[in-house]
Amino acid sequence: MDKIEGVTILDWVRPELINLALHTENRLRDHDPQKGDTWKYCDVNYLKDKLQEELAEWSTSGKRDELLDMTAVIMMLWRRSFDGKD
Repeated sequence: MDKIEGVTILDWVRPELINLALHTENRLRDHDPQKGDTWKYCDVNYLKDKLQEELAEWSTSGKRDELLDMTAVIMMLWRRSFDGKD
């Protein structure tokens, strides 16, 4: 899917969403050497708990990195929902 309604995705998707996606991808790549794609095979309840953990960390620290961690976990849960693994 590279075009929607005759425009490119980069023209159609909000700049803020592109920015979030790029920062989230960088965060995921930072963790790739350690964690790789283990999220594809772990128990989905682990991911649900991880999301709660990241929310708690952000609530106490206010650090934007924690928001990126939550976004990454949400992406994982979103993708897993298509696999019938939840």
